[in-house]
Amino acid sequence: MLEVYDKSLKRIAFLQNAFEIKRTSVLSGVGSLSFKLPKDDPKLEYCQYMNFVRFGLKEGGIIKYTDYYRITQASKMEDSGVPYVEFYCEHGIITLIDKLLFGTFSVGGYNFKTRQVLEWILDKQDPVYWQLGDCDFSRQFEYSWTCENLLAALYSVPNCFSSDYIFTFDMSVFPWIVNLKEFDRNGDAKYYVHKRLNQLSIKKTSNAAEIATRIYPLGYGEGINQLTIKDVNNGIPYLEAPKEIIEKYDIIERPFIDRRFTNAENL
Repeated sequence: MLEVYDKSLKRIAFLQNAFEIKRTSVLSGVGSLSFKLPKDDPKLEYCQYMNFVRFGLKEGGIIKYTDYYRITQASKMEDSGVPYVEFYCEHGIITLIDKLLFGTFSVGGYNFKTRQVLEWILDKQDPVYWQLGDCDFSRQFEYSWTCENLLAALYSVPNCFSSDYIFTFDMSVFPWIVNLKEFDRNGDAKYYVHKRLNQLSIKKTSNAAEIATRIYPLGYGEGINQLTIKDVNNGIPYLEAPKEIIEKYDIIERPFIDRRFTNAENL
């Protein structure tokens, strides 16, 4: 069953006639939900853009509700005989895209750790939908954003981490909670793909253009003033792959440019 909520999260309708309900989860991205309603369903009037939808799944006789999704698209085939309207919704984290960091902002650096950067971003919400929960990282990177929305800024924070990470959400309370967690590749899987069961095929693609055996990290600045790693790498401006990799591919040089780095050691 689907429930509809207005922008203030007041429940306004049950969509008992919804069908072909599909949910998609995206690792540290924006998940989606889609569904169809008959064209003559009186509940169509509640499925307005920017309202929220929540999916209820019955387990052991108890309905457990999933995350909230915001209605962003409706498709109605006029004069075609198609007897339904199809709706597309995006996960509630998409609300962060509504607020713009207008101008240029630099946040982070020495003694201003990952949690404080994330809280700084979420403090810019209006209205406030999200609060920070767990943060498993304590880096001291400096970030710079120019006319960026809050979602893009939030998701960019761990991009420069060397560790695997995942954003998780708890929408059982309000404001909703977003967590930045270390991703445990050795943990128990939530979903499984089984050959010949729900895996239809495997496509393997190799791209030689992505191979590099020597990279030149470049940070903040331009030209001769651009930050390099020479001062912290014995005067050498690059990093090399192990000898056996170089023997296999030869020397293939690529730049690594990320102007958010203002400290050579972090770079």
